[in-house]
Amino acid sequence: MKKSLILTTLLLGAMTFSGCGSSDSPKGDSTNNSSNNASNNGSSNNGSSNNSSNNGSSNLSSILVPVSTNTVCDPKAVTFEDTTYDVKYAADGDITIMCKTQSDFIFGEYALVAGVNTLTITQLDRVESYAFNTNKMKGTGVDTYNYKDGSVHHNINGTENGKTIKYDCTEIYPSPLPLTLTDKESIEDLIDWEGDDNDRISTTCPESYYADIDEEDEDDMGVGTAKFVTNYTLTDSDGKKHYITESGDVTFK
Repeated sequence: MKKSLILTTLLLGAMTFSGCGSSDSPKGDSTNNSSNNASNNGSSNNGSSNNSSNNGSSNLSSILVPVSTNTVCDPKAVTFEDTTYDVKYAADGDITIMCKTQSDFIFGEYALVAGVNTLTITQLDRVESYAFNTNKMKGTGVDTYNYKDGSVHHNINGTENGKTIKYDCTEIYPSPLPLTLTDKESIEDLIDWEGDDNDRISTTCPESYYADIDEEDEDDMGVGTAKFVTNYTLTDSDGKKHYITESGDVTFK
């Protein structure tokens, strides 16, 4: 696993436990609060160890901004082991998220809105923004995906156990577009695109970005909180834009 992804591992856990199509049931209650059917390439730099701290509070308002505030699924917060996830979904356009229930566990599932059978996507911009503030990790990160160009730009600035983590770099992969969406599987496959390291065309990220980390370190985020917003702006073959926002809070105990 890429070393910098230690900052997003638990946030992806939020998507796994409260997100699209998960069949795993975390411990704790899970009831539905809302189930509305509304419809640079950059230079790379890994900083040296120091004792500075950056929780990114000054720029949270600028990076944690949703592209949609039309909430379509808002499951109750769930707790898995010592971590609590509170995630909600908003959407505008021809793609929505439906609240589904399985074994007392409610999760969001992607779907085309009623009356739309197919949707050909020619561009997708995805921006994953997150901020950590725990006794082990402090900082912010923004990962920007341009699906048409096949580019992924990482901008991460923070500290882990007093050691600076800083990346500003870009990866280039073959584009997954255009792609025609027909069902939840095709939507999820596109939404979750990361780029295959085996097919990577180029990168400005240093070797440290791709260094493996111990699973123990990966799972130990310390005690504190994290916030995240993932925005998707999809453009179809008719030039119409569709917006999705996944946002939430994670509490580490």
